Amino acid sequence: MKNGLPKKNPEPGGDNSPPSFLPEGPSLPLPLDYDKALREFKNDEAFLRDVLTEFLHTAGLALPKMNKALEQEDFAMIQNAAHAIKGGASNLTAMALSHAAAELETALKTNTGNLVPDLIKGLNAEFSRLKSFADNLYPESHQKGTP
Repeated sequence: MKNGLPKKNPEPGGDNSPPSFLPEGPSLPLPLDYDKALREFKNDEAFLRDVLTEFLHTAGLALPKMNKALEQEDFAMIQNAAHAIKGGASNLTAMALSHAAAELETALKTNTGNLVPDLIKGLNAEFSRLKSFADNLYPESHQKGTP
């Protein structure tokens, strides 16, 4: 694997180029380091897929609740959810999502709440990138139940 992309399903011609579902040109780092995640899960791809699917489902339910909590100024709920997402994303090697959640959690701990709306938007964007990546990686799963 190269750049965190799975070796399965190489592009036509057998080269190691990124899958066709990824944008061309300069882009953000991949939302998940697949090789590292697979190693973390003892090369059990089915287990990794199941854990990723469950994480996406759970986080997908938490994000709308975080938006509602922002409207109600329930910063403790947002901080707790950000902490949970940070840990789960880190365990899955979804580091961009983990970092976005950590930034949100830190902003709430340091009373820089004026940044919270933008940080929640960033968290939602990173979640969407991870979900799209997973949907394309495991099209048969279609991550049922996630928004």
